Amino acid sequence: MLRMPALKLSVKTYGGEIAHKYPVEKQLSPEGLLEFKEQLYRIWLVLYARRGTSRPDSSGFEHVFVGDTRGGRTVFGFHNSIQLYMQVNLGNSD
Repeated sequence: MLRMPALKLSVKTYGGEIAHKYPVEKQLSPEGLLEFKEQLYRIWLVLYARRGTSRPDSSGFEHVFVGDTRGGRTVFGFHNSIQLYMQVNLGNSD
């Protein structure tokens, strides 16, 4: 199921180990590494239907790093300060 090489590799790093250990201690994630990778895949990469829509059209990754639009102009998400900085400098955001 897990086909994203970057996701596979990221959990093998020290930061990935910590990112796995913490939610396991809080009983929010499975202890098994394969199951944890599948959970991350579902959270970040599987499309979901946003409020007011019936078809899946956004992912957690898109919401955080790119932003979702509603009504064509209002952006939600976009929690990426580097991308926001670049868009402000281009005059696309304020």
